Amino acid sequence: MFKMSINIILFSLLILFMFPGISYAYLDPGSGSLIFQMIVAGAAGIAFAVKVFWYRIKQFFGLFRGGSDE
Repeated sequence: MFKMSINIILFSLLILFMFPGISYAYLDPGSGSLIFQMIVAGAAGIAFAVKVFWYRIKQFFGLFRGGSDE
């Protein structure tokens, strides 16, 4: 019963966002390039964070193997 209620709510939200009302907004090229820049910067930040944490994870499990990476 609870799962069915969640499905109905999600379906209602999907329909609500698929058919928005009239919008008098304007998205100029400068805004588009800013959004693109934020997406690229976010991807670069995530890649750097994964690189840093991957090294730490490898280092952590290297202690349990008893060997060294030298």
